Amino acid sequence: HEEIAIQRDGFTLNFVLGGDKVRREASRFVNVASGVLDYYINMMGGIPKAGPGKELKYSLVIISQSELVDGEVIGNHLSMFMNPDGNPMDQMMGWFMFAHEFFHLWNGKTLRFADTTTDWFKEGISNYYTIKAHKQTEFINEDVVLTMLNHLFYQKYIQDPGYGSLSPSQAASGFDKDNHWGLVYGGGLFAGIAMDMEIRQRTGNSASLDDVMRDFYREYAGSDQTIDSTDILAKVNQVGNTDFSAFMRSHIDGTVPI
Repeated sequence: HEEIAIQRDGFTLNFVLGGDKVRREASRFVNVASGVLDYYINMMGGIPKAGPGKELKYSLVIISQSELVDGEVIGNHLSMFMNPDGNPMDQMMGWFMFAHEFFHLWNGKTLRFADTTTDWFKEGISNYYTIKAHKQTEFINEDVVLTMLNHLFYQKYIQDPGYGSLSPSQAASGFDKDNHWGLVYGGGLFAGIAMDMEIRQRTGNSASLDDVMRDFYREYAGSDQTIDSTDILAKVNQVGNTDFSAFMRSHIDGTVPI
C-alpha cells in the first residue's frame, strides 16, 4: 500500500491506497480529493468539527482495489472499494461514493441530526453537494450531471416501493433507509434542488442552499446540539425569505412526489 496525506487548516486527510492498480492512480486520487476537500471547506466555511471534548482533525481514507464498488463511513474514516478496470459508470460511482461519504464529515458528523426523520436531508443534501463538488472542480461536465440525475437518481426515486405512498421523512424509520434508497437519497436530493431553486428565485439569486449549510455550520459546528425538522424549516424560511411549510408538509412529511 501507499500512504499520502493532504492537510488543510489543521485537518489531515490521509489516503491509504491498496493494490498495484490503485497505487498507480495515486496522483489522480490526490488531485480529485484535494479539489473536493477545498470545495467543501470553502462552501461550508471551515474544516469538519466534532462536538465538545472531541476532535475531528484526522480522517483515514482506505481505498482498496476490488472488482466491487462500495464504500461507507466508519467513525470519522472512510473505507472504499474501487475497480480501476471497471466501466465508466463503475468508475463514476466510485468517485461519487467517495465524495458523498466524505461530505458526511460535515453533514452528519459536524452537523448532527436528532433522528431518522431528517435522513432525507443528511443523505439527499449530501448527494446534491457531491454532484456540485464534482461539477465545480470540473471533474464532471453538465452532460454527466444530467445523466446521473436522470438515469440514476430520478429512476431510483420513481421506482422506490414507497413512491407516492410513503413520506421521505418516514422512509428511513428504524434505520430502514437502504430499503427506500430512492425516497431518502433521491427524494432528498430533489427536495434540496427544489429548495435551492426557490431560495434563489425568491432572493434574486443573492442567497442559496449554500447559505443554509454555512449558517448551520456557524451555529452548530463544535457544539453538542442536534438539528431536527423544525430547525431545517426555520433556516430555509429565513434564508429564502419565504415559507416552505407547505413544501415540507406535502413533499417531506407527506407523500406527494416532488
